[in-house]
Amino acid sequence: MKPPANPPGIIEALSPTETAKLQIQTLYAAITEAHNARQYNRNEEPWYSAMTCSPNLQIEVAYGSRSHVSIDEYLETGKVLFGGNPNLFVEVTNLEIDVWIGDGRKRQGGMQEWSATVWAQQALRDGEVGLVRRSVVIAEFRKDGNDDAEGGGIGELGWEGWRCVSFRNIKGMDDGVGL
Repeated sequence: MKPPANPPGIIEALSPTETAKLQIQTLYAAITEAHNARQYNRNEEPWYSAMTCSPNLQIEVAYGSRSHVSIDEYLETGKVLFGGNPNLFVEVTNLEIDVWIGDGRKRQGGMQEWSATVWAQQALRDGEVGLVRRSVVIAEFRKDGNDDAEGGGIGELGWEGWRCVSFRNIKGMDDGVGL
């Protein structure tokens, strides 16, 4: 799933909520693409700014022997799962994003907290055997927005300032091919 192309001038016309949704859509597409590209280095994007900056982030996973893992364990599991099968890839089949833009009260430093929830239906596919497993991801993201940029606009990465605070991957039905 690639984020939509944005002709010049379109971003400026978006409301703060629409801009935030586009930022989260771009971030989630980058996370999906990182899986499919076998990019699991915690010091590279999207993992570095969005996932590793949240202290004590525990990720609920739909595979493996443990249900909750740290970001480092999640990335290592991804290396093993995806690295061992070059035909395996993630396909996002549906994506819903809700954004909440603070309550108007400023936090310390004049910032206002933003939050977003992602509901993603996904399919883990193998190019040779087809569908392997379905899952649903519920991810929570937070951002300290600033008043000048109405949430930061779209920067170089497309998701500056957003950090993951909760990531749940809930196992769905599979097609008899175990992981």
